Amino acid sequence: MQDIRQETLNECTRAEQSASVVLWEIDLTEVGGERYFFCNEQNEKGEPVTWQGRQYQP
Repeated sequence: MQDIRQETLNECTRAEQSASVVLWEIDLTEVGGERYFFCNEQNEKGEPVTWQGRQYQP
C-alpha cells in the first residue's frame, strides 16, 4: 500500500478540509519535450482540475 503522510491523514479526518490544492508544472521544452501539468487531487466532479485554462492531471 502507498505510504500516506500523517499530515494528509490528519487533514482527511477533519470535519472541514482546507482549500489547499497543489499544482505542478513540468516544463521540458528546453530539451525538446512538452509542458506537463499535475495536481494533487481532482475537482468535485472527479475530473482534472482546470486553472487559468490549463488542465492539471491528478
